[in-house]
Amino acid sequence: MKKVVLLMRKISLFVLSMALLVGFALPAMAAGNDQQKDLKKNEIKMDKELSIYQFDDGRIEKVKDYSKLSDQQKNKILLEMKFTQEDIAGMSSILKDQFLSIGGYKVDTSVKKTKIYTDKDGTNHEFTSNNGSEINTLINSETKQAQANSSEISTMSSVTDGIFSANSWVVFQGLTSNGAEYEYRMVTRYVWNGRPGVAFTDTIAHSYQSHSTRYQTNMSRHTWASPSNIISNYQMSMSYPSAYATFGDIDLLYVDGLQEGYLNESVRIPTRHYGETGAFAAGYAHPYSSSLVRAALASASISWDSTWGMKHNWLYYWTIGQ
Repeated sequence: MKKVVLLMRKISLFVLSMALLVGFALPAMAAGNDQQKDLKKNEIKMDKELSIYQFDDGRIEKVKDYSKLSDQQKNKILLEMKFTQEDIAGMSSILKDQFLSIGGYKVDTSVKKTKIYTDKDGTNHEFTSNNGSEINTLINSETKQAQANSSEISTMSSVTDGIFSANSWVVFQGLTSNGAEYEYRMVTRYVWNGRPGVAFTDTIAHSYQSHSTRYQTNMSRHTWASPSNIISNYQMSMSYPSAYATFGDIDLLYVDGLQEGYLNESVRIPTRHYGETGAFAAGYAHPYSSSLVRAALASASISWDSTWGMKHNWLYYWTIGQ
């Protein structure tokens, strides 16, 4: 009987301690929600018919009826979101709508760019301001040899990625509902403005710092606009080697017209890292053969393998929480 009484006392103490723990935890959660709700909004009059709202922390509230806006109105809102005229000029209507639908503001970043040609023997040649013509000569030599061997490559025109461009944006989304993490959108856009010299399966990649967590991949599509304006698009094949790394495989088309795509991900960073330097790596690999290019994705780092082709890396830095 004494054992039963003692057991009942232990259970009662356990239940009481859990109730106290929950009682203390709930106000903390509510404080995070209140922190978001208490942010004031200021109206910004864009024109006679359009107003947007800006939170005290600088974020622009997401635009609900963006599909009804003119392109000029969209551009004005994007400027308020701290995108530059140059940023906006290179955006498709799809990408503009993406940014308007999430709100926030573009974070000021610095970027380190790297462009590497990996030759057929697996040796890397990094482009500098002085050796571009030398590397291009090597590329032309190796691709001509490949053209002579139909088993090695089936369709190849003059190989150049001069019609290729890409860039990334970091967009601040504010705090999560519990106030414990900052949320960012990491968006990388690539464009092929014409027929690629060779088209197999390209790879796009994101890599974040180890304290960051990829919360959601929001968009990973490839779109082709033919000269006759027929639009086709498809979902990329995605893989996630870790919580802070992403691969997307792109079935690049050997066609005229404009091909473009986006990798758009939500990333969360604990607020204890406020004021520290954030880092985000983006990369794009364009193989010159049917072999898939893969990479080792470490903390905000992308190291491509030795597959023959062109590899681009961009490493972005910014101040977390600012």
